[in-house]
Amino acid sequence: MIFERYDCIYCGMTAESRDHVVAHSYESNSVSKDWSHDKIVPSCKECNCLLSDLFLPSIAERADYITGILKVRYRKLLSSPDWSQKELAALGKRLRDYVKGEQNKKRTVQMRISYAELMANNTCLTPQAYWESMGRFQPILNQETKAPTI
Repeated sequence: MIFERYDCIYCGMTAESRDHVVAHSYESNSVSKDWSHDKIVPSCKECNCLLSDLFLPSIAERADYITGILKVRYRKLLSSPDWSQKELAALGKRLRDYVKGEQNKKRTVQMRISYAELMANNTCLTPQAYWESMGRFQPILNQETKAPTI
């Protein structure tokens, strides 16, 4: 899918889907689906599912919501201690591998939260402005985001 070429606008992970910045359920004519790029942005599945049909009409508001949810969802992981190389070396192989994996997850979540905080502070960004900044991909995007015909 086309969105795998982009990063999630909210957390920076690889986008796997698209998010309607104003959900269809809030549009006056929800029967006709508008797939134009001035209303959608690339999103990872987790962010898209977390946002669902919440009424948060701007990218900044949506990113701010994602920031809070990620902090709560991953609070246990984020509060886990950082291990030094010396401490890791004292562990058995299986436990060391597990701890290293958890530390990598923690760093990934921290990066996602930092990215979401940056996006939450970018109050001027609209879906249309995002796609204009990615202008070289618009012809491809326009072809692949057409609504399916019934």
